[in-house]
Amino acid sequence: MAIQIGSFGIGAVIAAAAFVSTSSQAGVLSFTQKVVWEVYTNSQGAAFAGENFDGLANGFQASPLSGTAGIVNWTASSSGGLFVDSGRLSTNTPAPLSLTFGPDVRAIGGNFFGTNFDFNVVTTVITVSLANGTSFSSTVSSSNSFVGFYSTDSIITSLTFSAAPASGSGDVYPTIDNVQFGVLAIPAPGALVALAAGSVLGLRRRRR
Repeated sequence: MAIQIGSFGIGAVIAAAAFVSTSSQAGVLSFTQKVVWEVYTNSQGAAFAGENFDGLANGFQASPLSGTAGIVNWTASSSGGLFVDSGRLSTNTPAPLSLTFGPDVRAIGGNFFGTNFDFNVVTTVITVSLANGTSFSSTVSSSNSFVGFYSTDSIITSLTFSAAPASGSGDVYPTIDNVQFGVLAIPAPGALVALAAGSVLGLRRRRR
């Protein structure tokens, strides 16, 4: 069932956010449910810009890799390079993935999960950390697992995402998809059109 953001009152939004938030650290709320993160972020007056990486070429990508989503500029990096598979952005080695972005991003959310060498989703312990020290950790086993943040007192400029096997051994590669940025600043009219369009980029991988 589709949920209309406009159907939520501000009181219900805040109550739902408090219920689903996994933590509130240093002025940052974290969420594990996409619809609640979207409703809360929207209620704060933020506009969304989405990046699903579908426009990127499949395969190995040198690090850093940069792109744009609406008015947001982003750069992904990892020590062993990056890799893309069917619009999923990952690393070429089992090393952390860093994402920097701006300007004026107050919220970020997306699908964070782990894949093996062949890009199959595996049960993974993920850790997503922001520059201000806020972090979220969980065991996930689906490419639909969602993590989102909203900063109540400052902009968010970067995050670091790492992945580790939930049990046993074997390499796990941090992988992201369907990233959304929440921007509070009101852009110029031309940029507003670009933000509404929500331009996207993408890639695909086979590690070497």
